[in-house]
Amino acid sequence: MTVATIADLRCRVLRISDKTEWTFIELVCSDGVTGIGEASVNGGGAVLKAHANSLAERLRGKPALPNNVPVLSEPPQGGLLQNAVASATEQALWDAQGHRLGQPVTALLGGARRDRVAAYANINRRTRDRTPEGFADSARLARDAGFTHVKIAPFDGVGDGDRMTEGGRVAAGLDCIAAVCAEMDDGARVLVDCHWRFDEPTAFRVLAAAAEMELFWLECPVPEAPAHNRVLRALKQEAARRGVRMAGLEGCLNLAEMRPHIEGGHYDVLMPDVKYIGGLGTTRAVAELAATAGQHVAPHNPTGPVCHAASVAVSATLANFLTLEVQFDESPHFDGLVRCGLMVEDGTLPVSSAPGLGVALDADLVRELEIP
Repeated sequence: MTVATIADLRCRVLRISDKTEWTFIELVCSDGVTGIGEASVNGGGAVLKAHANSLAERLRGKPALPNNVPVLSEPPQGGLLQNAVASATEQALWDAQGHRLGQPVTALLGGARRDRVAAYANINRRTRDRTPEGFADSARLARDAGFTHVKIAPFDGVGDGDRMTEGGRVAAGLDCIAAVCAEMDDGARVLVDCHWRFDEPTAFRVLAAAAEMELFWLECPVPEAPAHNRVLRALKQEAARRGVRMAGLEGCLNLAEMRPHIEGGHYDVLMPDVKYIGGLGTTRAVAELAATAGQHVAPHNPTGPVCHAASVAVSATLANFLTLEVQFDESPHFDGLVRCGLMVEDGTLPVSSAPGLGVALDADLVRELEIP
C-alpha cells in the first residue's frame, strides 16, 4: 500500500475573546485525508503563522505518519511558538492516521486504559471578580456543571516587585483559596496555581497554608530554572512531610527539559502540555519516564477544543495518569467550534471512540472568527 504524504499545512488563527486566540493546524494529505491539531498561544498568531508556513515548506512530500517526520523532533530554534506549531502538526498526523484507518487515536497509541478520564475545571480565566466571593461563585458554577475539583490562580500581582503590597496580596490570595475550599466543602477538591510568582520564603509560607487547607495540589510556586532546583527540592521535601502534592512543568518543550526535574524528584505531578512538549508521542515518553520515578502525569490543558480532544486521548492511555485540566466557561466557542459538549459527569469526561481525535471544526464559525 502506498504511504500517503503531506501535501499542505494550513494555520488558522481565531479571535475567541478580547484576551484569547486559538490557533489550529490543518494537515492535508495526498490521499485527501485531513488531520487537525492545536497550537494556541495567546498573542502569538502572526509568529505562529510564519512558523507554520516555514514548516509546511519542509514537510511537503514527507510521509504522513506519526513519529515518522524527523523535522518534528528537532530541537526548536524559535522556542515555545515554534514548538507549538510542531506539536500541533504531530497531533494532526495522529488525527489523520486515525481517520485513514478508521480508528480512534487511543487505539493507535496502544489502547485506552479507561473509558472516562478524571478532570478538573480551571475557573481562573472566567473569574473576572477577583475577590473571595468571585472565586467562590465560579467554583459553584463548575460544581453545578459536574466538576468535582477546581483550580484557581489567586495571587494576582505577587512577585511584581512592589514590596509594600506583597504581603497583602499573598494574604488576599489565601483568602480566595479559603473561600473556594468552603464552597467545594473540602480543600482536597481545590488545586492552586502560583504561576512561579514566589520567592523562597513566600513559597514556604504558602505551602504551610496549603497544608492547613489540605489542598489537592500546589502548582508552580517558584521559577523552574536550574538556579531554583535547590529550592524545588526543599519545597518538595517539606510538602511530602506535610502531605501536600506538588505539581508543575507545564512549559517544558521536550523530554530533555523534563528529565532533570523527574530525576531530581522536584514534583509529585508532572504537567506536560501536548501543544508545547512535542505532541502525543512526547507526552507518553514523559509519562513513561515519570512512572519509573513514581510520579503522576496530569496534562496541562487550558486552551481550545482540539488540544482538549488530544489531551483526553493521550490521558486515556497513560498508566500513571492523575487528572486533566479543562478550561471552564471561558467562551461558548469551546463547544460551538466542534459541535459537542464537555459531557462532564461526576468529575470525569468520556473518551472518544470515533476515528482520529473525534472532532471536526465548524467551518462556518471558523470563517466568522478567523483573523486574516
